[in-house]
Amino acid sequence: MSFKKLKEKVLSGSLDISSKHNGNPAHNDLIRAVGKRHKVGFFESINKLLIRSSVEKEETCNVLWEYNLISFKDRETGDEYTCNYIGSLNDLYKKLNIK
Repeated sequence: MSFKKLKEKVLSGSLDISSKHNGNPAHNDLIRAVGKRHKVGFFESINKLLIRSSVEKEETCNVLWEYNLISFKDRETGDEYTCNYIGSLNDLYKKLNIK
């Protein structure tokens, strides 16, 4: 249920998702797996793939979050939330008061 509420906040525009992919080859296998599961668009960049796929499936969002490949930014306050700063997605849900 919390992921659904997080997704609603992203789609409504109150939260932004950013890709933190920096070209680290250690993430190549993970990115390939995400690409197979979420069908990469012809002109879609890795960053766009990570952002889009993170709101399509909860499991993908969890993995990308845990690998610190995505972050969320509150448009109202300007606060940016990363795995290193917040911890787990459950901690993010608590911080954002999502139930």
